[in-house]
Amino acid sequence: LGPDVLPNILRKLKPNGAFIFTVRRSMFEKEEEDFIRFISGSNCMITSKNLTPYYGKILAYTITVCKCDDVPATVRAKGFAKLPIIADQSDINDLLKYMKSRIRRKHPGNVYDSRGLIRAVHGYEQGLASNLVSGLAAIAKTITKKEKLYLYQFRMNNKQPAFASNAGAWKTHRDFDFWQGMDGMQCSQSVIVFHILVTDNSPANGAEYLC
Repeated sequence: LGPDVLPNILRKLKPNGAFIFTVRRSMFEKEEEDFIRFISGSNCMITSKNLTPYYGKILAYTITVCKCDDVPATVRAKGFAKLPIIADQSDINDLLKYMKSRIRRKHPGNVYDSRGLIRAVHGYEQGLASNLVSGLAAIAKTITKKEKLYLYQFRMNNKQPAFASNAGAWKTHRDFDFWQGMDGMQCSQSVIVFHILVTDNSPANGAEYLC
């Protein structure tokens, strides 16, 4: 059975319901665009995709799909929505390892403050947190109803509350103002922004205010 059978299965899901299935790695990677097209066309999104042993030396993806009829509508109405996706620990470990590696290498995409403390690292390397990134891409395709996307920016912020006047705080701002002024982006509707909290956030370690 191929991805074309998914619409008949997914139409039975209730809002926020989940469907978990397994598909051989070779098949999914060969027909990934069709899988995503049929899933997003059914008002669903991939919330996790993990590579696991299947049979003998054969590997397969265990994929979780969530019915999310309200997400695109909420984004259109409010401009944002809380997404039904949680990064697994392997993706979190990848992100933390990536940030430490970038700091150690003093990558030119790193941003430092006046004290020499790291504020952010810019840039995406292929394969980084692949399950999480694939899930986010599927969500973006569901919202935009587009087959192809362009990754405009990938950035990890480092928050250190001990230096609240400097490295520990980011004043409330709109990223679009910088993208428009520095890169010439025409309108804010041309971009979808995902905020992923890699570590738990609280008043003690630097609360997030997203607007």
